[in-house]
Amino acid sequence: MYTLAKEVSEVLSPFQALFVQQRSWQKAQSMLVGAILCRGKRTVSRVLTVMGLAQSNSYGKYYRVLSRVGWSGLAGARILLGMILALLSPRQAIVIGIDETLERRWGSKIWGRGIYRDAVKSSVKHQVKSSGVRWQVMQVLLPLPWSQRVWGLPFLSVMVPSKETPRVGGRGYKSSLDWATQMVSVVSHWLRRSWICVADGGYGNAKFGWACRRHGVSLVARLPWKASLYDFAPTAPPRRLRGRPRTKGCRQLSMQQQLDSVKFESGRFHTLRWYGGGYALRQLVTGTAVWDVDGYPPLPLRWVLVIDPTGQQPPAPLFSTNLLLEADEIVELFVSRWSLEVTFEEARAHLGFQSQRQWSKAATTRTTPVILALFSLVCLIAYRLDAVTPISPHTTAWYAKSDLTFADLLAAVRCSLWQSHLFSKPSLPPSFALFSDPDREHLIQLLASPF
Repeated sequence: MYTLAKEVSEVLSPFQALFVQQRSWQKAQSMLVGAILCRGKRTVSRVLTVMGLAQSNSYGKYYRVLSRVGWSGLAGARILLGMILALLSPRQAIVIGIDETLERRWGSKIWGRGIYRDAVKSSVKHQVKSSGVRWQVMQVLLPLPWSQRVWGLPFLSVMVPSKETPRVGGRGYKSSLDWATQMVSVVSHWLRRSWICVADGGYGNAKFGWACRRHGVSLVARLPWKASLYDFAPTAPPRRLRGRPRTKGCRQLSMQQQLDSVKFESGRFHTLRWYGGGYALRQLVTGTAVWDVDGYPPLPLRWVLVIDPTGQQPPAPLFSTNLLLEADEIVELFVSRWSLEVTFEEARAHLGFQSQRQWSKAATTRTTPVILALFSLVCLIAYRLDAVTPISPHTTAWYAKSDLTFADLLAAVRCSLWQSHLFSKPSLPPSFALFSDPDREHLIQLLASPF
């Protein structure tokens, strides 16, 4: 068993409550540490090799941790969410982003697999479809001390099975929007307080907006250009009319008509926090309305039309179900949603996302959420390491950078693990006595390198 540093054990020890038997927890902890230290594919065999268990005759028990051992991923997500929210101040708003990602997998026996549009490889004029599994992921969006941009830390991942996947008990098909509604309900039950949900255009509809409103959640998403917006219903009608009371007032201009009637006024320009931690000048046109959609009551919202004065970027209509949010706050919240895509790419590049080889239902629905949760665990460990000794970015003579990236955090956590395992023992092998301190440091740096 690896000797873990204090900062690592503080992050991993709360998850021990998920396992009834101590032996199962020890195996799960070894696999978590091995997944952090491993490079390339995150298969169980590679993880066991990194942990020095390649010759263990009980290797099959490590596979059963993912397929047979009884532990709740939902309970683990709740523990992880509490650890992430501990980084926020009491008065800081809780912002959670939700988005889909495709785990590209091939194989007829993979449970939940389907053929979907690949958003990464597709464009407006060229669409690419890939075989894989869809995942609905929730991430806490928060600033971290080592970067100027907002980071997204995943804590809850739910598989969206394809329509061809067989269902038990005659259950009907649930779309990604149905799963998102259920996830909002679960997280609201955990938090017991108001929070902000940031989503893309796929979630910008009245159905999901009312689902968030019922749980006291403020939704910030992209507004369709053809949305039917109306004034609020008059509170005091001029005369008594027959029938039900009015639910909406007069029709407002559409977003395209609002864009056509925009006049560039100096008072409407705002300097906003933009992508990559920088700032940008944008003109904002905003207002309040109710969104009328057939089958749902009119949804109260504040809409914002974001216009680039230079014309380099197309205008974008946004909305929020919280009428008290300012226009610049809505835009900055929506811009922070890009951190979700950054997290997905970092998980593919450094954590072996979509490289595992499980195909059964239990193993498939467990492995990917753990891989994504490793991103948050690495950030939490690095946060504690940075408080003791500030982490410096990895630079070379031909490459310089000021902010820390996830590769730097992963290397720092690996250095801590290798240091505590190789050089914290009282009696070292004779071969290590031949290394000087600079050579040992260089050896650890090579072992911890994410590339």
